[in-house]
Amino acid sequence: MCANVVLTLQILPWFFSNCIFLAIYDATTLVRRFAARLLLLEGRQETQATPRMLTKKGVRAVWRSYVLDLTKAQRRLLDFARAGRPLVINFGSFCRLADAFAARADFMVVYVAEAHPAEVWPAPGGLLVHSHQNLHERRSAAHMLLREAPLRSCRVVADAMDDNANLAYGVAFERLAVIQDGQIVFLGGKGPFSYRVSDIGSFLETFCA
Repeated sequence: MCANVVLTLQILPWFFSNCIFLAIYDATTLVRRFAARLLLLEGRQETQATPRMLTKKGVRAVWRSYVLDLTKAQRRLLDFARAGRPLVINFGSFCRLADAFAARADFMVVYVAEAHPAEVWPAPGGLLVHSHQNLHERRSAAHMLLREAPLRSCRVVADAMDDNANLAYGVAFERLAVIQDGQIVFLGGKGPFSYRVSDIGSFLETFCA
């Protein structure tokens, strides 16, 4: 019980800051929609409606992401690691960084559970991908990512349906990690607010020097 209270107190500041951001986003969207209605009265075409972000399911997803972060357990993706060479694991997407360090490190993108499933919490401007019901659907979504993004220097794999990697690294839903010789030597912040590709670029500049 005490552990749960401590966990909750650690999560609350980050959770509320995320909810405030989503509320501001929705308020901005409402203002834009109101402006679009005024333009419609003037004979201009109305823009497509943008889905709300601060929803019950959206808030649950934010809460779950921070719970996963604080309850993660270290596990290894060693099947893809080579001795003496960093393996950069991205639970998100990157391109230029992988190209820049391809000679000194191996890169892999792990496609985890969909952050904004189309039927629950669609993201404006994003690809419409539904919640994965089986591994085939998750792999199909990973192939869609490959078609949309030029991941030339990256291996792309799909997380298992038990979300093993997602849970182990506290991802939910973007994160960067570096593994070398069986150990995690870098674990970046959680997305979207603390997910910064520049952080791992700075780390690799020093680590691979």
